Amino acid sequence: MYDVFEDDDEYWLSMELIEGGEVFEHLISHGAYSEIVAATFLRQFAEALAFMHSAGVVHADLKPENLMLSCWNEEEAEVKLVDFGCALIVSEDGIDEKLCPSTPAYDPPEKIINDSAPNFQSDVWAAGCILYIILTGTHPFDKNNDVTDEEIKDKLTSIGTGKTDLSREANDCREIQEEHMGARSHGIVGILDKSHKRLELYWQRELRKSIFKKFGDGLDEEKLREVFQQIDSDGNGKLDLEELTKVLQSVGAKKKDIHNIFNAANLEKKDGISFEEFRSVVLSNEPSELKDRQHYQKAFRTIMRKQLELQQKGKMTLSWRAAARRLFASMDLDHNGTLDCYELRTLLRKLGVEEKDISFLVASVDLNKDGSISFDEFSKVIFRAQKGRIIT
Repeated sequence: MYDVFEDDDEYWLSMELIEGGEVFEHLISHGAYSEIVAATFLRQFAEALAFMHSAGVVHADLKPENLMLSCWNEEEAEVKLVDFGCALIVSEDGIDEKLCPSTPAYDPPEKIINDSAPNFQSDVWAAGCILYIILTGTHPFDKNNDVTDEEIKDKLTSIGTGKTDLSREANDCREIQEEHMGARSHGIVGILDKSHKRLELYWQRELRKSIFKKFGDGLDEEKLREVFQQIDSDGNGKLDLEELTKVLQSVGAKKKDIHNIFNAANLEKKDGISFEEFRSVVLSNEPSELKDRQHYQKAFRTIMRKQLELQQKGKMTLSWRAAARRLFASMDLDHNGTLDCYELRTLLRKLGVEEKDISFLVASVDLNKDGSISFDEFSKVIFRAQKGRIIT
């Protein structure tokens, strides 16, 4: 919505013009999407959903007919989430509004079995069904488009009771859904948060590969500074999007990817990439050798144990694990239960750790290499990284 006007009799809403029609129409016309296009659409859809959920709003009627495209060119189109006729606001007391009929094909088993009210998790279930449709062109529980709503309800009920005779493809979708039930219980915001971290690491690796391809892989800090100055055509000490685009396109990077690469390297999320950020990303490398990983785990342990001792000083004594959890929570700036590179970097910089060491320290603690550090990983390293022993 762009603006709202009113006269003596009516309200007038100025809204975005959506010219691309429904995703459902495109599926009928062109069939399933490629994985690249589907991934782009899903991310845009998920971000819209995350925005709604963070505001306490459940859509409650997600389906391909309620996703529209900004234009008919699918490579340029953006997904728009529409039709909020069934949307509900979730309060601390739950939902006490009158519920409108939903679409059974996109309802989760708990809705069918228990007639439970829509919630964030049911939106995530529907999003999973939509993803399956976008990738395959068929519904996971109605592959031949000849199943009634009652038959779909029976299939969903059988999933809820553990009894099913679904097709292999439908069971694949079911298994994926069940595998991520823990994530679904935290809603789309938590799922997106972790995927954002993984994508950021991916785009950072793409920048490293491009820089090494253009300037060679034997770059030390001095040579890297020369490279930075060469790219920084206006000499202002920051790389802007236009400057980075020139060098990335010269080694074949796709224009649509460059903005993602720029954002991933812009660690402080300010105007332009500083040399410190550029160096941290380009010279970053996981400490793959045993002795390197062990060295950085021990260094991280030493730093964190000092912080624990300072935290305990002059206060009621806590167990070391309880103190570690309190320290972990103090570093978790976005309160999502994990530490990302930015959060650890913020603390380590305050403690005077050199920039060139920070990425290695973070990588040594990220035991499962998912781009974030859980409390379990954190505690394993600070309490169990002993001499001659490496935690993996």
